[in-house]
Order: sequence, then structure tokens, then C-alpha cells
Amino acid sequence: MILAYSGLPWRGELRLDEDHRIGPPSKHPDYLLGPQVFIVDAMIDGIGQKGINARFQTFVHELRVFLGFMLGLDAKPHKMEDAWVPEIDAKGIVTDCTLRPVGYVELSAPPGFPPLGSAPPIERRDVLRPGLGTFGITADMTEQWVPADIQQLWSTFARLPSAKRDHLMRAGNAYLTARAMWPDQRTAYATFLVVACEALKPTGRRYNKMNVYGVIEMLVGQGEAERLRELSDHPQRVRSNLVHRGQLAAGELGPLLRDDYFVDPSFDEMLRELSSVTRVCLIEWLRREM
Repeated sequence: MILAYSGLPWRGELRLDEDHRIGPPSKHPDYLLGPQVFIVDAMIDGIGQKGINARFQTFVHELRVFLGFMLGLDAKPHKMEDAWVPEIDAKGIVTDCTLRPVGYVELSAPPGFPPLGSAPPIERRDVLRPGLGTFGITADMTEQWVPADIQQLWSTFARLPSAKRDHLMRAGNAYLTARAMWPDQRTAYATFLVVACEALKPTGRRYNKMNVYGVIEMLVGQGEAERLRELSDHPQRVRSNLVHRGQLAAGELGPLLRDDYFVDPSFDEMLRELSSVTRVCLIEWLRREM
């Protein structure tokens, strides 16, 4: 299966275990950042074709959730679709516009499960936990990298009891929902980041009133929770105002002025902090097998 995302190119092979592999495509954009894909291969047991397909789709969704909080990727199944494509001549003039199928296709996909070493290994970087390593894209990055402990964390994920896996999947699915809101609905993006954190709180009535700050304090530390709580546009307020009153803290309904020096920067400050700490919370929950 091909999964598509936007970001740095996936140029190496990642063996999550002996039965699950993520490999590079044969083609990448001519520029560094852009629409990218990677290839998912898996050995799946099941009863009949429908059973195998169902288990493979389950695996793909779990993989998307795992890579979502582990790498910050919003990877989605890639499908061919019809789209309007302009015809442009040598002078750069549009001469026509026609409806054509568009999408990525591997022209020479190998049969069967790719053998070990069929592609160079993906770049790995050490990450100090709790943490994400380098956040964002820096000048030394020319391809997608993965944390050195990713296989260990995948193994931890794979052996979670079903109840704990469902618990983490709910939180991870909220994180993917948040990513789908970016960048057009930034208030909803922040709100679903809060939902992703709150979905990690322990089960039981005694934890029903625990909010995002309690979860962050439990998994990351009190200092990180207090920094977010003290912001004028703090996460819990943004979430409550959107859910209960439909208020948009990011001003999505107003004019988008790139250099408006009178805009309160507190929302953007909160969003930067919350974006990274949500991923850290999800990873820490998994590391501790909570």
C-alpha cells in the first residue's frame, strides 16, 4: 500500500519487525519539501481474502496513528483520482485544461515481500526522552529521519493488551484528527490536541475531572503544564470556547493579514507548545505502557 504525506522525502527502509516494513518510493519531487509517499509492506495472516484485507486495513490504521505521534506525519492512503490538469506550452501559457487521473504509481513494484537490504536503511537519530529530538525542519535535514528507539516503541505498541491499545488508539486518532484540521482550522487543531491529551488520562471515576494539564503533568512534568496553563490563550480555554460557544481563538473568520503587528501572539505561542507536548504525551504513555 502507498501512504501519502507532505514533508521531507522518505528515502530509506524501516523494518518495524520481520513482518512489517516501510520502504522508499522510486520517485520523489524535484524539490525538498512537497507531496511525498512511502510504501507499506506487511505479512498478514487471516481467513480468506476478506479476512486478510480486514486485518491489513486495521494494521494500516494502527501504523498511521503510530507514525502520527512518533514522527508527526499525517500519512493517508493514497488513491488515484480525477482532477483538472492545465496544459502549459513551452512559453508557460495555459492552452487547455482537461480532466485526468492523477496520483502516484510505482512502475516496477517487486512481487512479494521485499527482502532485507532491498533499500538503504532510513536515517536514525538519538532522541532524549521525554522529548522529540529536533523539532521542526533544520538546515541539516534532507530526508525523513526516525528516532533510534522506533523499533523498540513499535514492539511495545504491538504487545499492548487490547484494552490499552484501544485506549492509545483513541488518543492517537484524536491527534490525527487534529492534523487534518491544520492549517485552515487552527482553533479546531488546538482543540483536538487537547482531546488527544485528555484521552490519555487513566480510566476510573477518580480521573473523570482530570483535564489536559493533569495529563501533561503526569506524563511530562509540572513545569510544562504550568507554562501552558499560565498563557492568556491557554489550551483548556480554547477547547471549551470552541466546543461550547463555537468561538475561534485563531480568528479563522477574519481577514488573514500576514504581518499584522497588532495581533496577540499568545495563541501561536500556545500552539507551538501544545503541538510538541501532545506528541510527547502520546509517546510517554506508550513508553510507560500505561
